[in-house]
Amino acid sequence: VEKEKSEKSQDKLVAALQQVAGWMGEGEEVTLIYDYYLSPATVARVSAEVRDRSWNWTVVKVDSYYGWEADNVVWLGSSDVLEAVSRARVRLCLVSCWDREEGRKWYEVWGDVYQAVIREGLLDVKEIV
Repeated sequence: VEKEKSEKSQDKLVAALQQVAGWMGEGEEVTLIYDYYLSPATVARVSAEVRDRSWNWTVVKVDSYYGWEADNVVWLGSSDVLEAVSRARVRLCLVSCWDREEGRKWYEVWGDVYQAVIREGLLDVKEIV
């Protein structure tokens, strides 16, 4: 049951990333930064999708990306979002998610921050279907 649930969650995440790829633009160089709270299985699935779809994306864990910048950044995770915000020069897409229990706490903390930023009109929200 847990494996099936995890695969469904990964399917949703892949569908979300397909939408993000459309927003970022075909052929654009994109750096996808993921946090500590995604399972190895989810990271492997995301990396495989990026590779199999021939997206011009680099996939890196947040602790491998300190001090770097990129024009287009996709943040995938539930914590340390300020690290991603400070890395994007042109476009930033935040995909707030978690699939390991310890990520839930950060998802809830950053969810409150997202809502405050949205209320201030500082974040353009697009619904992922």
